[in-house]
Amino acid sequence: MIKKAVTEEKTLTEQLQFPVEVFIRKNREDPMEENFHWHDCFEILYVLKGKAEYLSGAKQEIFPLVPGDFVLIRCREIHTIICSAQDETEILVVKFMPSAISSPYFHCSDFSYISAFLNSENVYHLESQEQNEIRKILESIYQEYSTKRKAYELVIRSDVYRLAAACIRHHMIILPEHVPDAEYQALLPALRFIEKNYATDITLHQISEMLHLNYIYTSRFFKKIVGKSFKQYLDYIRISEAEKLLLNSRDYIYIIAAKCGFSSQQTFVRTFKRIRGYSPKVKKRSFSSK
Repeated sequence: MIKKAVTEEKTLTEQLQFPVEVFIRKNREDPMEENFHWHDCFEILYVLKGKAEYLSGAKQEIFPLVPGDFVLIRCREIHTIICSAQDETEILVVKFMPSAISSPYFHCSDFSYISAFLNSENVYHLESQEQNEIRKILESIYQEYSTKRKAYELVIRSDVYRLAAACIRHHMIILPEHVPDAEYQALLPALRFIEKNYATDITLHQISEMLHLNYIYTSRFFKKIVGKSFKQYLDYIRISEAEKLLLNSRDYIYIIAAKCGFSSQQTFVRTFKRIRGYSPKVKKRSFSSK
């Protein structure tokens, strides 16, 4: 039985000069029977040998993994990996903070929720051509990180960009519409405000006043840059935070709803079901290993 505690991994932070970590995890040496957890970095898993299971805390689903499978875990997604003690499973793991791909093309990489908000899948059973392309990039990252030759950081950053580009081309990563840097910079204060104050009664009127724009234009402007409406994005953040409390708290539903900015339990339950596809009441009792 997997414990249901949810913890935040603190291996990587934006304060690190080079916020990247690469290693091969071997089940026989480091058993893959973890608590559900989340972190503020991206995590890539590539199955080299054996088999395992990826458990999605968001979807309440179990995904079997075999060699060649690629798992993309986005910032703040609740997840875990499990594996039978008898299996000689090896998984290549690459972790990096959003700043590792921060550039005009990846405007929204600075924000923890946007990538997960715009993308729904985690596990990809790659075709041979896709598999070869991605494996070569991951092997290059691993080799550079292991040897740490001069300027290895530059090579790894370059490879992370190549990996992100491959994921975009193969439709594993969806980005908001590419917009001019000036427009993105104009929305920055609003995005920061939402991520820090999601538990309060935030309204689009507040955002429009903050940006010194009229209400209708703000609505269109937000959707253009983020890819979804203001309310869709705010609801997603609130549900993501509520999900962590549901897995790691004994609070009643109405208390969790209030802590995450919902005006009532009914509104919370309705929103949760719309976004996740099931009732939040079943969350605590759903996960166990086979």
